[in-house]
Amino acid sequence: MPPGPPFPGQARGGRPFGAQREGPRQEDLVAERIAIESYREMILFIGERDPTTRRLLEDILAKEEEHADDITSLMFVDANAPSVRNG
Repeated sequence: MPPGPPFPGQARGGRPFGAQREGPRQEDLVAERIAIESYREMILFIGERDPTTRRLLEDILAKEEEHADDITSLMFVDANAPSVRNG
């Protein structure tokens, strides 16, 4: 039987939120950066030929950039900080 959902305030893998090892976060950041570059290339390729697709890709690109910023911020969070411990 697969394990149930994590307890509140606990990430999968048993670590408290904010206590994730740097390795997985670094991997997530690399993946986001690859996605960002891919969307930028698609936008350049589309150019002005298809404004609807271009706008869609630009919106997705903006979200990917936000995700990368969020991951970068989390990489510098102190796992013992009160905001991370919900206290």
